Amino acid sequence: MDLTFQRKVLSCSPPSCWPPSILLGIDKNMNGRYEADDFAWQWSLASGGPGGADPGLLHGDTFLQCEAPAPLLSPDLNFVPVNAYATYFCYSPDLLGTDYAPTYAVLLAYQTGAGVPAGIMPTSSVLALKVLAGGSSSWTNFNALVDKVTMGDNMTATTRIDEPNNSRAHFEVMTAK
Repeated sequence: MDLTFQRKVLSCSPPSCWPPSILLGIDKNMNGRYEADDFAWQWSLASGGPGGADPGLLHGDTFLQCEAPAPLLSPDLNFVPVNAYATYFCYSPDLLGTDYAPTYAVLLAYQTGAGVPAGIMPTSSVLALKVLAGGSSSWTNFNALVDKVTMGDNMTATTRIDEPNNSRAHFEVMTAK
């Protein structure tokens, strides 16, 4: 019920000025581990090979990639609070793991069953949290800071990433159930 962070986009080139996005690693096979090679899977889809992406790279798991619904008009002057839970839209690999599923919805929709066609059940656990500040070819001249990432429910949301002295670090945080 809670997924927030603070962002400060330092530089970008509109109209390709997208805020940082979130990737949630889903334990689809419910073995207690998130084992998908999510970025490798995305690159295998982008390479345009026959049959689409390589489903073996998901290792029985899947992910939700969540993004802002629109680009920014300019860089941020200060840190800006972002409620990704309420405002970001998410997508995931399809049930076969060869392409993206047609579902593009807010996180609440996945929690209530919108992700079922992709194999994401409302009981599926999030075991990994990644914040992506850059990386897509559409983000030219992009430089951003991310801080104070929280995740949980409204009563027990906890800060997962808080690096005030090194917001440029690479983060991959394994979360607890």
